[in-house]
Amino acid sequence: MRLPPLRLDLRAMGWNLSFPLVAHLAVVLHLYFSGGGRVGQLPGETIQTAVGLVSPLLVTFWVSALYQDLVESDGKEALLALPYNSFALGVLRVLRTAFFYFLFVWGVIRLLFLFSPAPGASPLAWLVLATSIFFFSALAFFAVVLTRRLVYTYLLVAVFSVGEWARIYLASLRFGLQTLPAGGGAAAFNPFQLAQPAPGADPLVVSFILFIAAVFLLSCGQMLFTRRGYLLG
Repeated sequence: MRLPPLRLDLRAMGWNLSFPLVAHLAVVLHLYFSGGGRVGQLPGETIQTAVGLVSPLLVTFWVSALYQDLVESDGKEALLALPYNSFALGVLRVLRTAFFYFLFVWGVIRLLFLFSPAPGASPLAWLVLATSIFFFSALAFFAVVLTRRLVYTYLLVAVFSVGEWARIYLASLRFGLQTLPAGGGAAAFNPFQLAQPAPGADPLVVSFILFIAAVFLLSCGQMLFTRRGYLLG
């Protein structure tokens, strides 16, 4: 089995497909009505903060739902007995989903900047957003294969996200927006860099660290995904 057609992936997502769409619509409406969008005064920083907090997280619903039939359905034994390309059904499927999700978020951001006096997001902001989405896509894939339950996947991602947000927020309170002292590690890793920049963090470095972490998680998830016996357990 090669990479499934996109329409089959959309069908496999079920209600998980619509949840990020509705959530982003809610974000757009909230910013529009509460942030002065009607008179073109929606600050660009407000857009980036909202999108940087919500969008990377919500890709979890798309990616994890792709594997529901293979990890927790009653018919997973029959599905796993079929010949399929593990790499195409694993890594390539995640990358394709992350790419189309990024295109969707790109459209949402372009829409929001129509209500802002700012010209748009900077190339560096797009890079940070793309690597954040890639990271959470890889995390969702690893988590759903590891736990073999969607609810555990969502719980794991939620706990991780709250912990990371709290860590960066506390670092911001402690160090402010100045450069971290020598040896400070809070700037090295931040999946919410666009929404809550780590104190003194270089966005390029953060993007690179997120990319490396995503590749690691994607590789770990793929190793588990190739073990059909583990998926059946």
